[in-house]
Amino acid sequence: MIKVNNHFELEEVLSSLDMYEFIQIQIGNVTMDLFYEPKIDKLSMFEDCEYTFDTLDEMSNFIQFYYMN
Repeated sequence: MIKVNNHFELEEVLSSLDMYEFIQIQIGNVTMDLFYEPKIDKLSMFEDCEYTFDTLDEMSNFIQFYYMN
C-alpha cells in the first residue's frame, strides 16, 4: 500500500498505474484500489463502489475533489 499525501504524490502513483495494472493507495483514513484494464483501456477505482474512468486526468481529478480536500 502506498500512502498519498498530496496531489504530486497522486500524480506519480497514477503515472505508474499502466505498468502495474493494480495499486492500492491510502489517502488519510481511506484505502482504495486502483486498476488499469489494458484489454479495454479503462481505469477503475474501488472504494465503497466501483468508478470507471477513461483517462488518468479524470481519475486524478475525481480523487483530488472527493478525497484530498
